[in-house]
Amino acid sequence: MTSITKHTKSLKTYAYSVLFAHLGALTYFYPGLVFGFIFTIATFIILFLWVDLTYKIEQQNRDNLIILINATENETTKSILLNELWLNDLHSLGGLNLEHDYRI
Repeated sequence: MTSITKHTKSLKTYAYSVLFAHLGALTYFYPGLVFGFIFTIATFIILFLWVDLTYKIEQQNRDNLIILINATENETTKSILLNELWLNDLHSLGGLNLEHDYRI
C-alpha cells in the first residue's frame, strides 16, 4: 500500500486527495490559468445569485401590489395601485424601458 491509501479509507476521500494534489501542482505551475478559471466561475455564480435575488424582490413587490389592489375598496387607491403595478411591470427585468431609444 502506498502512503495515501493508508490514510484514506473511502474511495471518495482518495479521489478528493488525488484531485487536490493535481490541482495544487497545476496551481503551482500555472497560477494565472487556475485563478482566472476560479474567478470566472465565482463571477458567474455571484451574478446569477444577484439576478435571482432581484427577480425574487420584484416578484414579491408585484404580488404585494396585486394583494393590495384586490383588498382595496377605494377607486382612487385602486387606480394608483394599478398605475404602480403597470410601472413595476414596465421597468422590471423582463420589461422594456421606453424612456431610452438607444437600445439595439
